[in-house]
Amino acid sequence: MQLLVGNEVDGDGTTTSAAQGVVQALQEKMGDVDAVRLLCCMTTIAVAVVEKQDDRNIVAAQHLAKCLRGLAPPSMHWDLLKLATGILDHDEERYASGSAGKFGSSFSVQDMHALMERYTHLTTVDDKTVEDDDLMKLALAKGLMRAIIADNAQRKEIHRNPTTDASTLCSTRIESYSPADQELLVSKMLDL
Repeated sequence: MQLLVGNEVDGDGTTTSAAQGVVQALQEKMGDVDAVRLLCCMTTIAVAVVEKQDDRNIVAAQHLAKCLRGLAPPSMHWDLLKLATGILDHDEERYASGSAGKFGSSFSVQDMHALMERYTHLTTVDDKTVEDDDLMKLALAKGLMRAIIADNAQRKEIHRNPTTDASTLCSTRIESYSPADQELLVSKMLDL
């Protein structure tokens, strides 16, 4: 793991750069291979977890959800859910202390659905028994709550400000935007 995310002993960052460089080279040469895409996601997650920065949690959350949506083999799903729970716990601490910022969720609503779907599958179909089952359920429920609140806040901000910056719009939820914002998003996508 230290080779992958860096060796904190020397502190010069060369190990991190080398590991990320290898992964990036693999991605460029064989980016369509699922195993390489999984390695890239896991490297990104590992670096984000080690750095422990709020913006890196968002990146880790996106990659965790991507892995749980079918990129990672089922044998990894439980461990990925544990990592996700750690990010959710960190989000809860920020939310409870009032330092969550404008949008207080690392996971989107769609990401939370992926986490909850995997959790349900593992605990019902695979009959996985968990010591901290109630804690994980609570973390997922609170995470979904924060994701919905963050999504609603973002939608309100976009609808309140008619001169919305197109870079803040998300193309996967185009139907939720006003016609003017939809035009703005489409023109951004077409680079007009």
